[in-house]
Amino acid sequence: MNRLSLRVQWAQLVVLSGVHFLVDMFGNMLPAILPVIRAEFAISLSTAGFIMASLSLASNGMQILTGRMRADKTSPLFLHVGLVLAASICLIVLAPRSLGGVALLFVFGVVSGSGIAVTHPEGLRAIHTLDRISPALSTSVFMTSGFFGFASGGMISAQLVSSYDLKGLCPLVLCPIGGVLALILARVRLSTEATGPNGNNNHCEPKPGALPFWEVLAIGLPAAVSTTVLLQLTPTYLDELGFGLTFGGFSTALFGWGGGIGPFLWAAIAHRKGGLTSSAWAFLLSFPFTMLYMMFAKYPGAHWL
Repeated sequence: MNRLSLRVQWAQLVVLSGVHFLVDMFGNMLPAILPVIRAEFAISLSTAGFIMASLSLASNGMQILTGRMRADKTSPLFLHVGLVLAASICLIVLAPRSLGGVALLFVFGVVSGSGIAVTHPEGLRAIHTLDRISPALSTSVFMTSGFFGFASGGMISAQLVSSYDLKGLCPLVLCPIGGVLALILARVRLSTEATGPNGNNNHCEPKPGALPFWEVLAIGLPAAVSTTVLLQLTPTYLDELGFGLTFGGFSTALFGWGGGIGPFLWAAIAHRKGGLTSSAWAFLLSFPFTMLYMMFAKYPGAHWL
């Protein structure tokens, strides 16, 4: 058990949450600046979609492959490496304006996505060492910082690119230096299978009333697909309507911030009403707002929907 003081553990939680913010910020920079990327590299929307997909698929799929790597190690190596790799998406300005440059954009997407992927499992393992802080609280703080980092990424990238073109992203590659130094100074360590809160017991009994995996998949998959489409294509749609890049970035941020707050509100409801019922109501209540937004998107005030 980690016997560090409560103050030290809170400092570690703040550092880990900051790292999570940074990593997820890099993961959502492309959609808001997609109009500029398409113009710079003369690519179609479908090609641009594949570039964004390369990052998204790598950042999620690689977690399956790397989640159990270094399971018996306590040093947060992947947190350091992941931060550096995630920031590589800020170097897209270096890609030549040619077919080879477009291929290099795919490479940047995969490399950045891989960095995002390896940080998440180790970040959660580090959270599990904070035994003086309630697990529910520490996990909530950690996850919320990631939500808000992801939501803010588009707004930050849009602001920088609108002011300084794609080279405006380059200073962000210095952010991992601060993150790595903070991890070292905070002396962050990782929980292992032997020392974690559950000891060596890798088998968890399902809680009464918990939704089966396949029901969760049936609910989550279409929700994730539709949310991704809306989130990634909204800035391009707004650009075609004549809005500026920063407006598209801010609209994306509002969507993401709502997505960060919503799970906490619905989790409290689901605890009383049940997961399946709450999921159905969440969909029914969000549908009219989505339709209204699409109908009135040409008006600036519609983004508050």
